[in-house]
Amino acid sequence: MFTFLAGILIYLHRLVEMGGGVFYTSSYGLAVTVGGLMGTLMFLNVWLVIWPKQKIVIASTTQVAQGGQALPEAAAAGRRAALTSRTNTVFSIPMLFYMAAASHYPSLAGQASSASASWLIILSVVIMAAVEVNALVGTQGPTKKPLDSVSGALWSGLILTALFYLLFLIPI
Repeated sequence: MFTFLAGILIYLHRLVEMGGGVFYTSSYGLAVTVGGLMGTLMFLNVWLVIWPKQKIVIASTTQVAQGGQALPEAAAAGRRAALTSRTNTVFSIPMLFYMAAASHYPSLAGQASSASASWLIILSVVIMAAVEVNALVGTQGPTKKPLDSVSGALWSGLILTALFYLLFLIPI
């Protein structure tokens, strides 16, 4: 939580320092905004989905270890925690790329117009929302899906990074 809150403070400081209009049309501002949105989703996934679901699984395991019955909702909670955790893995690759690109790849988006910067952020949010909806209501098995395995999650993260990279390169 400290890292998340420190990141928000740094983001707000840079936003005020550069001015809103300049910040969001700069390569730095766009990259850190897209990366920060993914980091925020990851933070919320851990605190609002993964940890509460894991507490159900832990309670069920404890109950079984003491000779009781497993909690009926434990299996579904474990699947939701696993899918959301793999979604965080998917988000982590482009998030790390864009947080590093903000300072180390200044020509990533060049100086965008405010309209193209807005479209870039809107398209990014739509893509992130689609991935997040899968984490919150998607299912796993019986047919093989990309997030059913760690390698599938890693490949999905690399593909998502490439997709966001292309969004930055396409003039809108």
